[in-house]
Amino acid sequence: MVILNIQKRRNHHDMNISQIFEQIFLLYNPFIDPTYSLFSLAEWKTIIDHHGDMLTRMIKTFIQLSEELFKYINDSYNNQQEFLHCMFQYWYKIVKCLITNEYTHSILDIYHRYLPSIPWTNYRLTIECLLIFDELINANNSENIPSTSLYEFIIYILSSIDIHTWMIENDEKLIISLVPSHFHLLINIFLSPQAKYTQNNDNLSRLASQCEVINWSHLDFDTYVNVTNSIMSKLDQDFILAPRASINGYLNRILRCASEFNFSSIATDRVHFKRLCYLRLFEQCLINAKNQHDQDDYRLTLINLLNDIESLALQGKLSMNDELVDIFIELIRFLNINSFGQTILNSYQNYFLDWIHHSQNSITMLSLFICICRTLKDHNKKILFIESILYIYFLHDQEHNWSIILNLFQQNEDLINFKIDDYLQICCEHSAFLTLYLISEYELIYNKQSNNQDILHDEFKYLEKLINLFTNGKLRIKYGEEERVLLIMIKINQIIKHQLNYGKSTDVLLIRLIRNYANWLLALGTDNKDNAYGGIFAMIGIGKKIQYSLRFRLFIKLVGIMQLQQITDEPFKIRIDSNDRHPDLSSANNAILKQNLTNLSLSTTINEYSDVKSELTHCNSEYLQRTDVTFFHVSDLIHYLCTHLFADLPYLTYVSSHDSR
Repeated sequence: MVILNIQKRRNHHDMNISQIFEQIFLLYNPFIDPTYSLFSLAEWKTIIDHHGDMLTRMIKTFIQLSEELFKYINDSYNNQQEFLHCMFQYWYKIVKCLITNEYTHSILDIYHRYLPSIPWTNYRLTIECLLIFDELINANNSENIPSTSLYEFIIYILSSIDIHTWMIENDEKLIISLVPSHFHLLINIFLSPQAKYTQNNDNLSRLASQCEVINWSHLDFDTYVNVTNSIMSKLDQDFILAPRASINGYLNRILRCASEFNFSSIATDRVHFKRLCYLRLFEQCLINAKNQHDQDDYRLTLINLLNDIESLALQGKLSMNDELVDIFIELIRFLNINSFGQTILNSYQNYFLDWIHHSQNSITMLSLFICICRTLKDHNKKILFIESILYIYFLHDQEHNWSIILNLFQQNEDLINFKIDDYLQICCEHSAFLTLYLISEYELIYNKQSNNQDILHDEFKYLEKLINLFTNGKLRIKYGEEERVLLIMIKINQIIKHQLNYGKSTDVLLIRLIRNYANWLLALGTDNKDNAYGGIFAMIGIGKKIQYSLRFRLFIKLVGIMQLQQITDEPFKIRIDSNDRHPDLSSANNAILKQNLTNLSLSTTINEYSDVKSELTHCNSEYLQRTDVTFFHVSDLIHYLCTHLFADLPYLTYVSSHDSR
């Protein structure tokens, strides 16, 4: 009868959806509206237990009837919207009635099983609808046993709606009020405990994707701040907004879009402060979850933030000169937090270096990083950050302006007054070899005094401290980065040459240092896979059987051999001119050298040997025994070997080219 009545009214162009829907509603009203119902909760229990199948058929029939009605009115947009609005209000009454009684959730489940068959795609959400969804999400979360089907149905409707058309068809005044309400609702949906259920993932993913087409310029800064503050109050301490396909990742996407990170080409105050608020949220997450610093999500969160900020700068989306500085200071401010342990700081440093290594544009950030470095108070953290800055410079700078690097040190005045012993110690502890090289350049070249004797004295003291740190096991070399120590070896070689140039070839203390250093290098390079606790392994302080790169071990051993061979049989004398040479082809030293080189070539069985074979020909006993070969020639050979064996290391190549000048 209802269908015939609908057809009759349709033919006469007399269509009142509300009246028609009321007729359908009255058929089922006693079952769902407490004002009409004669059933108590106990009676409801009996009905559901004994007549559940009949109830299911009735609800299914009702939904089918509603579908038929929608087909009749499908040619009119206004009729569509009126129908969907009436259906929405009917559903809301059902939920309000049944959500408070846990036992009647099964009736809700039946409705939510069949309601998705109605096409909700073109439904135009109103403020009232958004507020109703928000109310029901909060009410459902407060239940001891919330309705899973209610949550699923809400996110189904929201994810099914054509948001792009919805944004276009509504006038601007309405959109201004819709966007903040929609933002509140989305955050509550993703913070709901039910967001973690795997069956909801597809709809939640679509919801997050919809944020790309929303005009977030209608979301004011105050609303954004209030919502992000509420997020931090509701999240677990170890929560991370991970940038991946997960609930946390979807929430990240919503917050990032709402902050207008990608949409705005002109940075207004609103955009400026929303972006900073977004980054403060991430900063707080990184701080709270610091115990997860070794997790992949933690690393990805930090790296992606750096990429986003860099992208903003490169696209010219930062109209305020100080905005990028503010953002980065917010991002790395937690480096000044004393409660952070050294292990966490090292992880942060590694992630930062990884980002620099893969970013071809990080050189554009150099001046910014120098400014940020001045804000760090802790010397450990400052040195770690300086190491990052030097990585940028050595990897990406094309101008090779050495003064920039020295200015970096000069602009951090507190380091100038830092005791050199402590400075060297910290650099060695953190494997900050680039920074260690910087202090040597600053102290020994650019900060030198006019008196040559004072220069030589300070230089020797520096050399002594550095070699003692090396030979006493204070140095730590990370696996995969062992070649960074070559920078310091170059510096040591330079200092030794400089000392010899000023007549120190018979200085007992200098010769003793060189002998200790050369013996340490020889032992270091002789290490092999059968001796897990000697040589290089003693340096890193672990007992793992790790094979460091062949070329590193090869070079270390050759340097040790060559330097030892330049110490004459005469006690405490280094060969610095041809008059010091008294070659004896049968000497024990030369025999040892030949045997060591033979053993080295025999033990080098992998392909990498072929890459260094030509360099090895320069390092034979015949060359070392020539009367015209002095310690200076050997030092040049060491430098040659270093730069050719490790030509793939940009910072080493750059230092070498600078030294050659």
